[in-house]
Amino acid sequence: MSSRLIGFTGLTHTKFLTTTESILLNLEKHPDTPKEVPKPYPSVPDLRASFEKYKELHHAAENGDRVKGALRNLARETTADDFSNYGHFLLTYGMDTYFLLDVGYSVKQQPVKKNAPAIASRVPPQKAKVKHGEVPGKLIVSCSRQNGAAMYGVGVSEDPSAEGNWRHVDNYIHASKMEVTGLTPGKRYYFRICNIGGDGPGPWSDTVTLICM
Repeated sequence: MSSRLIGFTGLTHTKFLTTTESILLNLEKHPDTPKEVPKPYPSVPDLRASFEKYKELHHAAENGDRVKGALRNLARETTADDFSNYGHFLLTYGMDTYFLLDVGYSVKQQPVKKNAPAIASRVPPQKAKVKHGEVPGKLIVSCSRQNGAAMYGVGVSEDPSAEGNWRHVDNYIHASKMEVTGLTPGKRYYFRICNIGGDGPGPWSDTVTLICM
């Protein structure tokens, strides 16, 4: 069974405020809340900032001021997007449904369709490539787009003979142009890519290599 989040539409402003505040407080105190969140997903401090702005405008609009009410509505959209995107991050990085329910998200289980395509995180990326960037110290990594992949993780090494020599560069949304900067011209670098799907990162691609210009 796969899971999907139930959004925040249809809630009154008061219910939306109490729901997001409860989720935020639970995330801030839960020991299993991820400490690092890759961009473009919001972090827990980002959730706190958008929530506080909405909360302030919500209370300011309670006297019926139409201008403040409009600003509150805009702030609510931002807050709802942030909380929804953070929930999708949790699902993408393999946090189980019990964790989401524990911190207060509403989650719906979805049956897996028969003959469904392979889950992105269970297959390695295909056609991994690396090319020179337009400026010194930059290389551009790419691979074929994988249906179901939310992001693509890139690893780099100057000596791929041992697993401990690899380091994680970043996660990217687009497979066609993953820029790696700050490299040393004249050095040879090795790269590998993994698909990141609904149950976390998958196996690495074949290694590709290039001397940085």
